[in-house]
Amino acid sequence: KQAGIPQALVTMSERSIVDELMISIPEGTFQASVTGEEVANGKPHPEPYLAGLQLLGQCTGKELEAARCIGFEDSVPGIASASAAGLHAVLVPNATDPGEGNWRRIDSLASVDVHEMTRWLVQVSA
Repeated sequence: KQAGIPQALVTMSERSIVDELMISIPEGTFQASVTGEEVANGKPHPEPYLAGLQLLGQCTGKELEAARCIGFEDSVPGIASASAAGLHAVLVPNATDPGEGNWRRIDSLASVDVHEMTRWLVQVSA
């Protein structure tokens, strides 16, 4: 948010839970959100992330290219969904660990900054 990077929350939680979350976090953290009840196919299907990209694009007035976007996930179905949607999928393992796959794996978000995320995307484009 501080860097001005548009963000969408893609979750399989219910809209009522997400709406409560949105009022408890700093305003403008997420410009768009997608919940499980708003898509026909939940994670691990790519639809939730594709819907998030579309909504975020509408909010920003820009067409977003999945390969130029990053999806952070902590679950097996979530990382599969982000990867299948064509995002640069980044796994931050939580209670369940899907192991290795078609995604980047990091231990924590603590050291991730805009410069590092930019390097990830440049590496993919090279």
